[in-house]
Amino acid sequence: MFDTHYEFRYINYRKAKPTDYFIKEHKLIFSSKSNQKYIVNVEEYKLHTYVIKFHLKSHSDSDNKYKLLTNQYDAVKILSTCVNIMLYFYKKDNLASFGFIGANLLDEDEANTKRFQVYKRIMENLFSPLYFHHYNIPEKSIYLLLNKANLELNTNLLDDIEQMFKNYYTFK
Repeated sequence: MFDTHYEFRYINYRKAKPTDYFIKEHKLIFSSKSNQKYIVNVEEYKLHTYVIKFHLKSHSDSDNKYKLLTNQYDAVKILSTCVNIMLYFYKKDNLASFGFIGANLLDEDEANTKRFQVYKRIMENLFSPLYFHHYNIPEKSIYLLLNKANLELNTNLLDDIEQMFKNYYTFK
């Protein structure tokens, strides 16, 4: 099911401003079967942590860009492309851990969102527990894939990443 994906291009990165939480923000792009362009922003944090965010380019100016549905009926290939982008960063940084938030739809609570449930199922099936520790916070629809090689180097990795996100994002 996840054996095909769209070709993506790495566009550029920008270093963080003093007000940003991350170190760098990487920008990638791909086009769907209907030739709609998607923007993927990968925020690189300390501790070899990458947060994946994506949206339809036409939604770029919307405050709700991550909450909007595209109605393209192409979710599997789009999500497969995002997984391949994760693997792209993993190949560059073998200590990489990943995180994402399953954004709520406009009429949905932020706890245990539909997107979170889908992402969770995908991650559990595609990323082996031999290499990644799967950790999630359903109340905020947050999912973390903690790299076990990094965990061996930093036994406090989960606490450090969780604290980092608590400092940057508004959740308890």
